[in-house]
Amino acid sequence: MKRVLVRWFLLPVIPVALLVVAALPAAGQGPPQYVTEWGGFVSRPYRVTVDASDNIYVSDLDADMVRKFTSDGTHVLDWGAGGTGPGEFNQPIGLAADPFGNIFATDNGNHRIQKFDTIGTFDLQWGSFGTNPGQFQFPQGIGTDASGNVYVADQQNDRVQKFDNNGNFLLQFGSSGPSDGKFAFPLGLSVGPDGSVYVADTQNDRIQKFSPDGTFLLTWGKFGFGDGELYNPVDVTVDGNGNVYVVDEWNDRVQHFTETGVYVTQWGSTGTGAGEFDHPRGIGVDSMGDIYVADSNNKRVQKFSPVTPVRATTWGKLKTLYP
Repeated sequence: MKRVLVRWFLLPVIPVALLVVAALPAAGQGPPQYVTEWGGFVSRPYRVTVDASDNIYVSDLDADMVRKFTSDGTHVLDWGAGGTGPGEFNQPIGLAADPFGNIFATDNGNHRIQKFDTIGTFDLQWGSFGTNPGQFQFPQGIGTDASGNVYVADQQNDRVQKFDNNGNFLLQFGSSGPSDGKFAFPLGLSVGPDGSVYVADTQNDRIQKFSPDGTFLLTWGKFGFGDGELYNPVDVTVDGNGNVYVVDEWNDRVQHFTETGVYVTQWGSTGTGAGEFDHPRGIGVDSMGDIYVADSNNKRVQKFSPVTPVRATTWGKLKTLYP
């Protein structure tokens, strides 16, 4: 019988720390979460804008006033009354805050734009009823760019007009129709961080995007009830990252798109509960990405916070590996 010689070799042991990175959810894939709401409106809250300090301004339509709140809904002040004089309104609708502490309001029934400071002190106005440059027929949506230029959705003239910060006419674009660059009652408007202009082309059930000089860039949406389809889109807003939020009024929901019109998510249904709507008509977004919706027929503003992915990085236990 032969002996078998077994030789043992000592292999070097190398400690290795394993890095485990948790999978991250894609940003914005889930609908924003309900945070809070507030009411106290005399009539119907209609449109919303947010200033550089994250104060919230809401047009109280039939009360002919603008109401200012903190981001948690604490009431700060009101201004306006029914009439035709400076600082008076005949159904104020659209609101926009520029980077310089000015608030612009579309005074719908008076066919003009009014400019105020953040405590409601009247500064100036421009516009009258008509079809010429600088005139309006029931202006609604309004937005400002980083330079303080003002864009106005001139509803019944089916066009957008651009002005400087003091109301001097610069240019206009659009006409009546269903083709690219044309409108059918444009009601909402917002300016993105890159200066692109987004228009809620309401009766064409779509969103159109333009360059700052009015050059048509793209469009998305069609009539319907499914994802990315729209039924009377009345307002639009864009956050600092280019996320586009559309008030889909007759579907009682808000839809979220990328800046190129790709559908992301939606939230809302018909009702009076948290996260439900009854004819929402306005929307704004603050510097943190929180979203404020004018839930018009429920006479309240609802606040939502977007889903933020959490980055999770874990260092594992020390392992031993053989080369």
